[in-house]
Amino acid sequence: FGLRPALPTLAGMFKKGQAVFMPAASAPYNERSRFDGQDVLENGTDSPLGTLDGWLNRALGALNLSPGAVGIGQTVPLVLKGASNITTWAASKIPEADPETVEETLDLYAFDPVLHSALQGAVDVGSLIGDLNELGSGYEQLARAAGKLLSADGGPGAAALSLNGWDTHADETSVLAANLGNLDAALFGLREEMGSQWANTAVMIVTEFGRTLSENGTKGTDHGVGGVSFLLGGAVKGGTMVGNWPGLGPTDLFEGRDVYPANDLRSLFKGVLRDHWGVDLSALDTSVFPGSAGIDIKNNLIY
Repeated sequence: FGLRPALPTLAGMFKKGQAVFMPAASAPYNERSRFDGQDVLENGTDSPLGTLDGWLNRALGALNLSPGAVGIGQTVPLVLKGASNITTWAASKIPEADPETVEETLDLYAFDPVLHSALQGAVDVGSLIGDLNELGSGYEQLARAAGKLLSADGGPGAAALSLNGWDTHADETSVLAANLGNLDAALFGLREEMGSQWANTAVMIVTEFGRTLSENGTKGTDHGVGGVSFLLGGAVKGGTMVGNWPGLGPTDLFEGRDVYPANDLRSLFKGVLRDHWGVDLSALDTSVFPGSAGIDIKNNLIY
């Protein structure tokens, strides 16, 4: 195994014992639909329609964790949808409102608890972000926003962000190199913004599916099943790989074309939630990831 040259920050984390790699990883979905695969990844079940809320929101509920989590982006990701308290942040494309206008609007919403709470949450998040609004919405800027929020006093306990553009059906060599470079810059920015809180942080990088083993006719790869996931952070017992590796021989592949999904991503999620947040095993098996009691949990991932 090896890392692309575009990932020096990730390579450095691995060498320092702050990153774990899990190959042949997949959510419990093998049909290769980007949309259904994403829903399964985020709802924490084995079906695209398994639940209407997300596993990270349910984990927050199991702990009654406040102030909850933040979604970085224009919309709330499914993984954060649910009953637990969450907020969102996205780089603004309109001029910032002056303080007097904000206060007057809050007063206007005083008798509507839903609107008032939403606006107050946005104001609070905006005050923590500061001038990051001026940095746009690239991978690194989104990661820096997450880091600044997570490390702030009174900030959220978790963040979720989506980095798009990985569906490399054509010209994979150049597209993947650029995306990996952007991802590496995001990891650098996140770690820098976290400061001393990096030592208490665990980051999970996952995808809804892998790619085919063989190249297609347009110098790319198509939707596959098994992929790779990363766990990294100062709280991670890294410098190693976890899970089973099925191999790349003709008889090792899933349906003769994809890396076999030997490792359920929920085993990684459950191990981190149990050992990093202290979520009870019974809650993980029944409410956070319904029907997952038979899945082996990855151990010794967190200090």
